[in-house]
Amino acid sequence: MLFNLDDIQEAPDACEKAKGAKPESKKAREKRVRTQDALKFAIGEINDGESIHFVSGALWSTHDLVEYILQQIGPATITACSWSFSNPGIEKFARLCDKGLIVESYMLLDWRIHQRASEAATYMSANCTAFATTSIHAKVTVLTNDEYAVAIVGSANWTNNPRIEAGVLTADRKIAEFHKSWIMDEINKKDPLNLKREET
Repeated sequence: MLFNLDDIQEAPDACEKAKGAKPESKKAREKRVRTQDALKFAIGEINDGESIHFVSGALWSTHDLVEYILQQIGPATITACSWSFSNPGIEKFARLCDKGLIVESYMLLDWRIHQRASEAATYMSANCTAFATTSIHAKVTVLTNDEYAVAIVGSANWTNNPRIEAGVLTADRKIAEFHKSWIMDEINKKDPLNLKREET
């Protein structure tokens, strides 16, 4: 069963700065309904211990999938990494914070984000619980709360992409914690992979 958004209280302090996302237009709302229908067909209900392999066919983006999952599992902490992050991703992220669905956010982006999409870097730096950059091409999103732990590993960035993307969604706490752990270590500059990279 989908999580009832009416049950969600005010957004927590961790996302307070995300206030002010643009109101959704009629066209955007119609697109969202089509996207949600496609996700319901491809992903369905999230069950603990289940892995779902998916191909998006450009019908949805990572931020759409994250919203779909949060509507099922309820408010959660997000720990994620991506090579790129665009304005549509930022707007969706802000709305999820406004709704209280994202309660804490830890984001790791490729260091070139400052050149490719400086507004994304500025937004994440100002609004995430923790934000860092490194040399990264991995796309992983982990959503955790007391009841659920979901990891999404795939090819898609947090952007609107007309290309075919593929990935695996796994509702398993051990797998989610594995990905959450190395992302957090990298955010905290612990160099979990012993790479000692130079960001040049």
